[in-house]
Amino acid sequence: MRLDFTQEADRGRATSHVRNVLARGGTLSRLLLNRVDEAVNYRGLVVDGVVVSRVQNFEHGLTEPSDSERSIGWQRVLAPQDELAEEIARGSVGSSAWVLEDTVARRGDPFLDSVDKSLVAYVDSDLYWVVSPGPSPAAALKALDWGPPSWQLVGVKTKLPSESGTKWSPTTIEHLASAATQLLVGAFDGEGYVLCDLPESQVSGSSFSREN
Repeated sequence: MRLDFTQEADRGRATSHVRNVLARGGTLSRLLLNRVDEAVNYRGLVVDGVVVSRVQNFEHGLTEPSDSERSIGWQRVLAPQDELAEEIARGSVGSSAWVLEDTVARRGDPFLDSVDKSLVAYVDSDLYWVVSPGPSPAAALKALDWGPPSWQLVGVKTKLPSESGTKWSPTTIEHLASAATQLLVGAFDGEGYVLCDLPESQVSGSSFSREN
C-alpha cells in the first residue's frame, strides 16, 4: 500500500525521520545526510490495513492487534517486501541500480558464504547489498531477505561502477551518494518504508573505483 505525503506536516515528519535514520547509519548514510534538504516527493510503502491516523509518528508501527491476537501474543507484521522489491526492480535499469547499506553484517560473517556473490560489495569490512539492473524482483527480494532488518534499512538508487568485482574503495561510496536519485529508509517500526527523490547529479560512472 502506497502513501503519498503531500501535506507539509507529513513531509516535515518524513524528513525528520529520514534524518534520524541516516544519523544512526554508516558511511553511506552519513554522506546522504548532506542531501536530505534536496529531497522531494516523499511517499511511503506500508502493509495493507494500516491505521492511517497513526502515520503521525514514523518510528511507531501502524497496525493494531485484534483482541484474539492480543490474547495469544501480538506478532509483528512484516514490512511489504514484495512491493518494495518490485519498486527496486523497476528502478534497476540501464546503469542505475539499488545499493543497500548493511550496518549489522560484516565481511567474513559465515552466512555470507551461501549468498550470491553478485549481491554483495565491500569497503574494508563494511557490507553493501547490490541489486543490479534486471527485470525480475527476485534479486531485490534476496537482498532484502539477507540484508539488515527493515527498520534499519537505508538504500539508494544510483549509478554503479562499470568494473566488476566485490571490493569498492571509499571514494566509490562518495560517488554513490552523490549520484543517488532515490533514497529509501525503513520506517514504522518495521512495517513499512519511506522513499523520496533526489535531483540527478552530473557524476560520471567512469570515475568510480571498484577492485576485484
